[in-house]
Amino acid sequence: MSSSTDTAVRLSLNGHSGPNEAQLHFESDAKFGEEQSKRVGGDSLMLRNFLYMFYDQDNQTATLRQQIHGLETENDKHRKSIIVLKDGVDARRIEIQKSRHERERLVLDRQDSIAAKKVEIKRIRGGDYSLLDTDQSPANRPAYWTAVFILAVLSLYLINFYASVIYNAFLLDPLKMAAVLSQDGLVETVTIANLKAFRLVYADYGILGVVFLISSTFVFITLGFLVYWFSRNKGNIWHYALYVFTFLFDAFLAYEIVYKMHLSQSLVGEMPPWHFTLAFKQMEFYILLCAGFGIYIAWGLLLRYVLEEFHRILPAIAGIRRRKAEIKRLEGEIKDIDNRSDTRVRLLEKEIADIEQREIGSAKHGIEKNLEAIQNLRREMQRHLAESGLTAKQLRAKITAFFSGWCNSILEHGNGTAEIKIKECHGEVSRFYETIGLE
Repeated sequence: MSSSTDTAVRLSLNGHSGPNEAQLHFESDAKFGEEQSKRVGGDSLMLRNFLYMFYDQDNQTATLRQQIHGLETENDKHRKSIIVLKDGVDARRIEIQKSRHERERLVLDRQDSIAAKKVEIKRIRGGDYSLLDTDQSPANRPAYWTAVFILAVLSLYLINFYASVIYNAFLLDPLKMAAVLSQDGLVETVTIANLKAFRLVYADYGILGVVFLISSTFVFITLGFLVYWFSRNKGNIWHYALYVFTFLFDAFLAYEIVYKMHLSQSLVGEMPPWHFTLAFKQMEFYILLCAGFGIYIAWGLLLRYVLEEFHRILPAIAGIRRRKAEIKRLEGEIKDIDNRSDTRVRLLEKEIADIEQREIGSAKHGIEKNLEAIQNLRREMQRHLAESGLTAKQLRAKITAFFSGWCNSILEHGNGTAEIKIKECHGEVSRFYETIGLE
């Protein structure tokens, strides 16, 4: 801008304001505005320079305005930074929502799979073998478990029975027993079953005797298992040989016990001399055979039924175990998903808190501090204006006249963009007044 133009503006601002002079100055300022607008094509940025030229009467005013402009520029940077930071916060919150939705989706999928597996387990237990890829027919579970219970009780019976029989047959000395009892004035004979077998063998032979007695009973358990094993192949000679061997073994045990019973009874009363044929005339001999070999046969048949039925249950057990293992794996995956999601959410929430408290908080604090400084600078500018003789009313009058001429030039020489330019120029005037504290 030329020095003559600057001088004209300064003279216009410092002139007197009588009624006639006011009209003259208004026309002069309007004409000046029209001329300058014509020269620069009504550019809004050039208008800003003219407005501050009116205002910057001296170096102090210009310095204050530059300081205000610098602080406002800094605040604009802070506001842009806050917008960017808030966008980052919003993006992280969206990510948290996505993470939670993904977690819900993944967990729901696995929970549905777990529920389906539990339904399959229930169907298998109910006898639905269509899920097992097998041609086995379902087992009779109530009958199977009943047989298992009977087999367990019967096994205890056989162990106790054969322990008693083996003790009476192998370890009991009826003469020694009678001698010991006679010292106490007691009389007792050998019986079919001896419920004191474990206590007596422990007293006579210690723990090794008890171990022998218990382990010897498993001879018959083993024979029973072998009978089942060889019976799987029909016509196997060992199957019948085991039956014969077991029968003879039980017969020998029964014979020995009946003999000892006869011997102990002969010590306390009149008994005919022993002859091996007497054993076959004693009811105790047949009772021992039935209680031993007969129950042993029943035990073997029951074992065969339980094992065969278990073979039919086995696919169901394997299928249920596979599904339980799958359920456990899915539950582990749910736990891992929850842990990963919680860790991710906590990390994002920490980042959000850091951004809001540290970065956004710092930017807001800077804006507040700058706004306070801007208010102080504006007050300083107003005080300086008052001291220099330029009032806000005078300044508005000058600017109004100048801006009127400026807009007239735009309307006269503008084209279809005249209204847009005038609107932009109005915005510059409003920002100018806001800057100097007159808005």
